[in-house]
Amino acid sequence: MNKFFQNIWEKKSVLLFGFPLFYLLIANYFRSLLSAISLRSVDPEYIYFISGLGIAEGHFKIGHIDNPGTPLQYLVAIVFRIVHLFRNGSAPFLDDVFLNPNLYLSVVNLFITGLIAFSMLITGRYVYRKTGSILYALLVQTVPFLPVIWYDIIGRITPELLFPIPLFVISVLMIKYLFEDQHDFKLSDIVLLGFIFAFGLSIKLTFVSLWLIPFILIKNWKKKFQFVGFGFLFFLLIAIPVTLQLRTFWNWVEALFLHSGTYGGGKENIVNLAAFKTHLIQLIGLEQIFIWLFLGLVGLVAVLLIFFKEKAKQWQ
Repeated sequence: MNKFFQNIWEKKSVLLFGFPLFYLLIANYFRSLLSAISLRSVDPEYIYFISGLGIAEGHFKIGHIDNPGTPLQYLVAIVFRIVHLFRNGSAPFLDDVFLNPNLYLSVVNLFITGLIAFSMLITGRYVYRKTGSILYALLVQTVPFLPVIWYDIIGRITPELLFPIPLFVISVLMIKYLFEDQHDFKLSDIVLLGFIFAFGLSIKLTFVSLWLIPFILIKNWKKKFQFVGFGFLFFLLIAIPVTLQLRTFWNWVEALFLHSGTYGGGKENIVNLAAFKTHLIQLIGLEQIFIWLFLGLVGLVAVLLIFFKEKAKQWQ
């Protein structure tokens, strides 16, 4: 019996299939529960339906570039074309898509689900090989389950569903950085970081806050600015619909920053303090676990810097 359990433990990498399978089951359950997308929501599903369809037809100067959500638009375009290839009917592409929008959008969601589950598995296996810790690997795999919004959007078509992909890659790069003897970034690493963070930014502009991570970890100021430069260059290359309408996009971003209202509206006072306080309280209420973990991490780092100052210098 002991030998039996020992053999199981030696093959503990099987545990890495747990979260991807769970993600597949839950996502498909919510997709079936939500039923026809057209009966429940049009924003943002049908915004990406139209913009993705436009790209599928070869038109990159599309109307929706706000998020900007470009990877989701590309994905919708590719999946739409693939689905039509496997359709038995003789209806032209555009006719078939407009006649069966729920089918096409449902397949897009299923494709995203499979993509995230596969990314989760690959990431877990890499982290396990690199660290030798099954706990580290499982922890990284939980990334998609952490934000509260995930439980509202899974089963739907939203750009946030793609966030785990760049987050998985960033986690892998950070673990590689921490577990290597030389804690330094080569030019190839800077280029790769620039691409990954540009990809995340092209999904949604809120990803820009995570750009602080490599900016802090990269020690050399020249390399810091190289990272930012490559990041914005790759953003323009990835988000082609944005690049084609850069002036419009910049005006949109400027309005978001200068106006305190929704979607760039309201007064030009940058921050509405009353609304900020209300939203902050809501955020703390929704993400209590994250808030406590964050405060605990800040406290731990402070203690380490105070009591282990010399070791911190050696780390640098």
